[in-house]
Amino acid sequence: MTLPLIAVVGPGRINRGIAQAFLWAGHPVAVVDLKERDDFDTEKVGDIVRAEIEQGFSVLAKLGRIDEVFAREALARLSFHGAEQASAPLGEAALVIEGVPESLSVKEPVLRTVSRLAPDAIIASATSTIMADELAAFVDRPERFLNAHFLNPAWLIPLVEVSPAARTAPETVEATMALLRGAGKVPVRCAASPGFIVPRVQMLAGGEAIRMLQEGVASAEDIDQALRIGFALRFAVLGFLEFSDWGGLDIAQAAGDYLADRLHGDHYRAPSIVTEKLERGEKGMYAGQGFFDYREKNLDAYREGVMERLLDLVDHLGFFPKADCARETPP
Repeated sequence: MTLPLIAVVGPGRINRGIAQAFLWAGHPVAVVDLKERDDFDTEKVGDIVRAEIEQGFSVLAKLGRIDEVFAREALARLSFHGAEQASAPLGEAALVIEGVPESLSVKEPVLRTVSRLAPDAIIASATSTIMADELAAFVDRPERFLNAHFLNPAWLIPLVEVSPAARTAPETVEATMALLRGAGKVPVRCAASPGFIVPRVQMLAGGEAIRMLQEGVASAEDIDQALRIGFALRFAVLGFLEFSDWGGLDIAQAAGDYLADRLHGDHYRAPSIVTEKLERGEKGMYAGQGFFDYREKNLDAYREGVMERLLDLVDHLGFFPKADCARETPP
């Protein structure tokens, strides 16, 4: 089966990762550089793009995830096009992903050009900061435009945050989600909001880690160790909202109030939705309902499944202790 062409506009690092992801999935991929350059510089940029993607596949081959034949076949589906050759690949692409620097003044002419040269394609921006409604104004027929935020490294991290604009057609969202799923990605939909989902939470968590270092709560090594082993491991298995349901929303509220009082920061307090749920008796998993509905779930099987996934992850990373390990460890 011949898969549709994916065009990635911009030769930067995030785009090289996006290109590699779609090549891995079997798509032909055209990397398009709309910046005006002479022939020598265009060829040089193309060589850099190809070399980095080739290096990415070499790493996968070295780790035993693919063989060299697959890598060669994938690279054979990659093409690079400068500004003068952009019309053909953009005109043929089913999906065009714009990934130029995070500036409206840079993105506007690029999106206008893409809109003109790719009249029938879905157009997505890989922006990490600019809301879809602002960018949709630069696209003819904005019903075919949305944001698709990939996380670095884009070829490895499965998540893509899909954020439609007000005028994005439902079929555009559905087709984009289908293309992403077909490429092995895990798309989630979010409203047009600054920071999407992951960067918004990441900025708060990262700022708090830096603040703890500044306050002398712990060393940089111990903070990162704690966050990798105690924080990230659990939230790789349970999402934040699901985790709150496990512990109980009443506990989450009490803990938030305590931290807000002791650390003098109201941002620690639970949002009003928690109070509203508690007033309705929706305290979490053991009450049958919290942020999620557990009334039809077999809770024993559900808990065992979560613990099995956590155990597999802890064991895979080498942190699960051997039985009787204390007997074998000198005091």
